[in-house]
Amino acid sequence: MNNTDRTGPVDEENSIEDESTRLLEGDQHFQHDVEKKQGRFTMIRNIALCFMLSILIVWCYEFLKSKYIPMDINGDDLNDIVTYQVEGVKLMGWKKNIDDNGIDYEEGKYLELHVKCGVELDYNKCNKPLEQVNKLKYLNDRVIRKVCFRLNKFEIWEKGGTGGVLGNILTRDRVCIDLRKEKNLLEFDVLVKPNMREILKVMKRMVFNKEEIFFEDELDIDIYKFGILLSRLKGLEVDINSIIEKKLGHGIPQNVQVEDIVIRGTQDGYFIKYQILIENMIRDIIQKLDNVIKVPKIQMDLFLPNCNGQDKIYLNNVDYSVEEFQINTDEYLNLTNKVQIKGPFPEELMKKKCFEGSVATPLTMIMEKLFKSNETNEISVKGRVEQKDIMIPFHEILKEIGKVQVIENVTINQDEIIKEFNIMDFKIRNRFNRIDMVGKIKILVELKYYEYQGRNEIVVEKVRGPMKIYDMKGVHLMNNNITQWTHVNASNIIKQDSGVYLEMIMDVGSRDIEIINRLATSRFLNKLLFSGSNDVFVEGVIDMQVNNRNGIGEVVLYGLPCANNITIT
Repeated sequence: MNNTDRTGPVDEENSIEDESTRLLEGDQHFQHDVEKKQGRFTMIRNIALCFMLSILIVWCYEFLKSKYIPMDINGDDLNDIVTYQVEGVKLMGWKKNIDDNGIDYEEGKYLELHVKCGVELDYNKCNKPLEQVNKLKYLNDRVIRKVCFRLNKFEIWEKGGTGGVLGNILTRDRVCIDLRKEKNLLEFDVLVKPNMREILKVMKRMVFNKEEIFFEDELDIDIYKFGILLSRLKGLEVDINSIIEKKLGHGIPQNVQVEDIVIRGTQDGYFIKYQILIENMIRDIIQKLDNVIKVPKIQMDLFLPNCNGQDKIYLNNVDYSVEEFQINTDEYLNLTNKVQIKGPFPEELMKKKCFEGSVATPLTMIMEKLFKSNETNEISVKGRVEQKDIMIPFHEILKEIGKVQVIENVTINQDEIIKEFNIMDFKIRNRFNRIDMVGKIKILVELKYYEYQGRNEIVVEKVRGPMKIYDMKGVHLMNNNITQWTHVNASNIIKQDSGVYLEMIMDVGSRDIEIINRLATSRFLNKLLFSGSNDVFVEGVIDMQVNNRNGIGEVVLYGLPCANNITIT
């Protein structure tokens, strides 16, 4: 019993402690369950709040859109409100794909440009009611404030044409603008995807064929706020026709100047060098460009018209090139042209008779047109570039353009060719119903721009043509018709202070004397008999057969006028 009495209270005490422990542990489990339930509630609450906030944002956007944004303000109205001015452009390089990070200097589908552009908002230009315009302005100034846009496409194509799109312009990244400012200066990269084949076809028709071509375009822009698509503007149009007309104009520039011409004889031909100053049609565009545009050396193949006027005669003996030049902001582009003529011209040009029974050849017909201001020669050229490691693919451009026809309207003033015409020891005698005429004709032909090197590379071999003789009162006395080719006694190149000349001397014969006014001629001869001398005015139109001793061949110059007052003894 004593043992029982001693252990009973102890067991009871232990039971109480175990019960307390169980109760304490139960409280801890309960607290953990409560915290767990509270965490779940918090997460659900946050999700619900985010969902509600999203709904609220969407509702606010739709509310503002329906309440404040005038739905009948379309792309044309925005096009009136927004004006832009390109401040600068830098050519970065080519990309094969839109998402490429690297840039290839030589090739690719997309040309990346870094653009600096000023954007101005002028709500006064909008044609909509003032209330709607004010709502739009208030929304931009007070609610939206800043907005970002991305250019999805800006496509250009020929109006009514059957070809494809000429090109597309887009931006890969968003560009942001502060709507609270009247003017913003933006800097961003654009990608240009040109369709070179279609562009060059149109340019060829505009520039060389002088066709009047109009274009259409379409501009699509996405507008973002807080990363949310606020609006998508489709079908916007830019007056691309006025831009092209203002910046480029139409046709080949008419204001072309030729300067610093040098002609030099060589062992097997001639070397010609000259400068062409041509109106810079794109100077306004180049002013915005940060790059220096270098055009590499261009080799030219020349084609002259045949008897039918078609450009089929290829000058395989002519090496013609336009040296490397820069396109800058100068009023004129300065092009250095070099021509190396080696050996004879093609026989088709020099010797082929164009008409049966005629001496006319393609070359003589070309030369004849050069002396007539109302005639033109249609010359064709085909350019090529050997250098390929350049950003602008001129080799592909010229290859695609191919052969183009150039209307050559250069006219040579015939009156300036013969600088001196004289008849030395000119004598006229009336002998037994026959007029005798003797003397020596001296003619100086100016070799303009020719560099004399001490060699007679050019000689006149034969001359023909009628000469008319008048008294000093203008009465037509007689003609001396040199109808047959007459050999020249002497032909030399001489150098004087005033220039370089080709001098030739030939005898005047009396085989083809034709009396026009017998009475006036008799009075003239009587006066000559008693006074010993008399003055006459002689004019003629002569043809000259010129030979080049350096292998080029023979050239005939037709219809050269000459005139002078001559003293007869």
